[in-house]
Amino acid sequence: MTDTPEPTAADIAALQTEAGAEFIPFGPIDPTPQTGADDSGEPEMPVAATDRQQTTPEPDAAEVAALPALVASFGAYEAEYATIRKGVGIFHQPHRAMLRIEGADRLDFLQRMLTQDVADLEPGRARRAFLLDHRGRIATDLLVLHDRDVTFLELDRPDAAAVAAKLDSFLFTEDVTIHDDSDTLTGIALHGPAAAKLIHTVTGHSVADLTHLQLKRPGRDGEPAGQAGQATGGGTEQAVSSEPGPAKAADATLNALLIHRYDQTGTPGLHLWLPTTAAASLYSRLADAVGGLNPDIDQSQVREGGEPAPPRREVIGRGIGWLAFNTARIEAGRPLYHIDFGPDTLPHETGLLEETVSFTKGCYLGQEIVARMQHLGRPSKTLIILRFEDDRLPIAGEQVFTPTPAPGSAPAPGYTPASSPESGAAPGSESGRSTGPADSWGSA
Repeated sequence: MTDTPEPTAADIAALQTEAGAEFIPFGPIDPTPQTGADDSGEPEMPVAATDRQQTTPEPDAAEVAALPALVASFGAYEAEYATIRKGVGIFHQPHRAMLRIEGADRLDFLQRMLTQDVADLEPGRARRAFLLDHRGRIATDLLVLHDRDVTFLELDRPDAAAVAAKLDSFLFTEDVTIHDDSDTLTGIALHGPAAAKLIHTVTGHSVADLTHLQLKRPGRDGEPAGQAGQATGGGTEQAVSSEPGPAKAADATLNALLIHRYDQTGTPGLHLWLPTTAAASLYSRLADAVGGLNPDIDQSQVREGGEPAPPRREVIGRGIGWLAFNTARIEAGRPLYHIDFGPDTLPHETGLLEETVSFTKGCYLGQEIVARMQHLGRPSKTLIILRFEDDRLPIAGEQVFTPTPAPGSAPAPGYTPASSPESGAAPGSESGRSTGPADSWGSA
């Protein structure tokens, strides 16, 4: 009897297809290839392939084929959305990437490049920041994940190579090395209140103590499987969940995990990064622990008479796609780069200044424009969330109007089942209703 080989990284799509997944491309595409550049030679506002305007000319087929293929849904949108709220959704993230920054001067260098203050960033902590171009527009939106011996930048994969090259062009004598790990590291996000329980069940690592924007590398210090280690860094927010029961042993590959918490859906979000060669194995284990990526069609166990048995679940959850994630993050008020704003956007127009920009740090790329806007001007448009009382939604990018002539545009319309038309609650609040008004990001 021979052992069954573990899945390879290329098998993740096969696992998803077997579970009934439908795929969409994700990434920036130039809607006007002939005229879509400004006087700097940089493309103007790209449109995400997940949210194209119907009036936008179709891009070149090869351009779309080169974008990461993202699961749209496993054919059970409502169930996928519900599991984000009540269990845990397993979300493969081929559209995200990591840059690895090494060297003694890495924080000082990033301090001079990014809008956020990272000079005092403690090991085990993270911050969201923008990298701007010379016009003060946003070149990328990223997470700075800092640890004792290395700092990671998490960002959209289509931006990774250009951002790595841009940062490298500003290096002179600093002790800094930039590595693009787009092909060597893979991300898997777990969204929902049972995220920490699923990680502990599958890997043996305890992450119930992680708070928002905190990270942990469980195997870095040789933490054995199942040991409740403490996350590095401070934090006073409520822990993800109570400690689950007995866990399975973690192997050497799982000990290489980087895990960080970044809440995007109104529920805890735990993001796992590990070598791409081991990603399908972990993805498969996570799916097995919840009864399959799509438990409704999982027929791995059969009753007498040939009828499929209900899936055996150690944790309540399932695989989720972009559609359910996008709904939950709109409800939570979490705008995304390339979807709700992009390379033609100033930081003041995003509504994210408090989270992404420091006005007490020293100089950085594009700072003059940001400071001038802060002290001498006001943005001509600002990203806001709109609520519609019925199911009529604007096409992405279409202009919307208030009763007075104040036009805006709607980057990412979508339904929000958790909201209530009567309550007037903020996006992401629970109302107990199965249906509600449609929410959309807009600029006004």
